[in-house]
Amino acid sequence: MRETKCEHSGFCTNGELEKCNYCGNTLNQAFLEERESLKNIRV
Repeated sequence: MRETKCEHSGFCTNGELEKCNYCGNTLNQAFLEERESLKNIRV
C-alpha cells in the first residue's frame, strides 16, 4: 500500500484510493487539474 498525504486534511491515507479516507476530498487534486489543463494546450 502506498501512502499519500492528503492536501486537504493533512492526514496520510491510502494513495491508491481516489478519495481521502478522512475528509472525502479527491487525492492529488492539484496534480490532476494541472494534467487536465496541459491536455487542453495544443502545441
